[in-house]
Formats: sequence, structure tokens, C-alpha cells
Amino acid sequence: MIHKNFRKYLAAMMVAPIAMSAVSSWAQEADGPRGATPRDIQVWAGKIQQEYPSAALRNAEEGTVVMSIGIGTEGRVTSCQIEQTSGSQALDNAACSGMLRHAQYDPARNENGDTIATTMKQSIRYVLPDASSISPRPYDRAEPIDEEAWREKVFDSEFVAAIGKVGRGRAIYMLTLDENGKPTGCGMAYPSGDVALDRKTCAGLLEHARFTPAALLSGEAVPGIYPVFYPVQTLEPEG
Repeated sequence: MIHKNFRKYLAAMMVAPIAMSAVSSWAQEADGPRGATPRDIQVWAGKIQQEYPSAALRNAEEGTVVMSIGIGTEGRVTSCQIEQTSGSQALDNAACSGMLRHAQYDPARNENGDTIATTMKQSIRYVLPDASSISPRPYDRAEPIDEEAWREKVFDSEFVAAIGKVGRGRAIYMLTLDENGKPTGCGMAYPSGDVALDRKTCAGLLEHARFTPAALLSGEAVPGIYPVFYPVQTLEPEG
């Protein structure tokens, strides 16, 4: 049986997108040199949002990460150091990793107008949804496609034999999905007790599982998450 509070948490996460905001600290003089400024921040902040780490989702971790980042003459982040931790190593690591992969800036310039490398502070705030404030169906959640087929591939006879040896006989895998419904991350909401088995199973889910995209009521596709149970279980609404 799934713990009551955890079941509520899973249900909330299935119907609400993850919120993340990115705020930079920078200064610019009207005449003379100027600091680096974020470019298309909505685009790259959205990409970082999609990569909310599965370990942080599983442990319901949120917080603000303050980083010192190096920005090159092309406006890309070249280095990242944590100045103030969010309290979650998973979020800290994801913040720096996301900045290095996705962030873009208009580079700093000197008094001659030449682009120069610089350093600045950047903060990212990871926020999980508040289940008490979520309406029943603010958007259409992701749904599995040909679930029976990909479950047969992932939870094959080798998996059944392996999980049977552990003793628990059950597990919950939490998938993060991009706006196309493709799994981009996998973590354990309830481990089987066999780390190697769970790692292999996550790899199988990332390869084979497919979903319809989660979508806003306007029809716009958005990232989502989906819990995969073994054996099959359903989330029943609280009475």
C-alpha cells in the first residue's frame, strides 16, 4: 500500500507543472562598460525547468541556488560555482549543469565596446507545487501510449526473477517527461531494494516508455511527470 501522504503528493505532481524562476544580478551603466545580461531567459530557464532532477522530485526538495558563473566573450556560461546552497545537492548540481548547457547572455563589454569575459551571480529558485492550492484538473496530464507493450519489454522475465529475490516485490519509478511526452529522467519513488536492477529498469523505461504530452487547457504541450508502478497500481482519490 502506498502511504496516504505520498499518494496525495504523487497525485498533485501528476496534475501540476513544476515552477522554476531564474533571476540574475547585474548592473549596467548608461555610458561606458556594461555587464553581461540574460538573453532569451524564458527559453533557457524553461529548459532548466524541464530538467528538475528526479531525486529532488522524489524527496520533495525545493529551494534557491545562488551561483557564481563565468561568462565568456560569446555569452555562454563557462564556469559555475555554488555560492549559496539550496539545501539539496541534486538541485545544486542541476542548477550549475543547466546553466552550463542552456544559459545565454549578451556578453559584457569594456569602455571601448569590446566583448569581455566576466563573472556574475545568478540565482535559480526551484519550487514544487502546493497540493492544497491545485485545482482538480488545471491541465491534461500525460498518458501512456501502448503501455502494455513497453511494460512487457521493461518488466520482462529477468526483471520478475530479480525483483522476486529482493523480497519487496514492488517498486515505483518516477519519470520526468518533456513537452513531446518523451521520458528525460528517471528516479525511484519506491526502490525495489536492488540498486542495479532499478538502474537497469530506469534505462529500459527511458528507452521504451512513450506518453502523450501533458497539455494546458489551451492545448499547449508542457513538460510533465508520470509514476510507473510495479506491479500495476492506480492512484485512488482520497474520500
